[in-house]
Amino acid sequence: MPQLHSILNGFDNQGRPIIYMRPGRENTETSPRQLRHLVWWLERAKDMMPPGQDSLVIIVDYKSTTLRTNPSISVARKVLHILQQHYVETLGRALVVNLPMILNFFYKGISPFLDPVTRDKMRFNPDLFELIPREQLDADFGGDYDWEFEPNSYWEQIVA
Repeated sequence: MPQLHSILNGFDNQGRPIIYMRPGRENTETSPRQLRHLVWWLERAKDMMPPGQDSLVIIVDYKSTTLRTNPSISVARKVLHILQQHYVETLGRALVVNLPMILNFFYKGISPFLDPVTRDKMRFNPDLFELIPREQLDADFGGDYDWEFEPNSYWEQIVA
């Protein structure tokens, strides 16, 4: 089964679609296309919002991230710029999970670039069960949603 870097799957307690991002599964060199890829996912999540919903959740999972696959501070600053300048109202919550101690320096390095509104939306190693119904949470995170990636039906739903 393919190991996807990013997937759109499930909803949190407030009905916001969830984008799962796993930097440890990144297998491409740093390029502007990665930022365009992020924007593409953000736009697909907006397409999946139920009526009356106007924000989304991003879960960044560092479980298998290494220093080689960890995004650079330069890339992180660009991602923050995109989120803070173009998706400030769309980002409902950013959850950073499985953050190893060694990467704390990384977040300390980008924290000066966070505006207070974005900083307030971020949670580090939170209890996901307080934020996401067990049946909506990916099984990789202890939830009950144990889905298997089937490319044709998945992409038909995402790109439709």
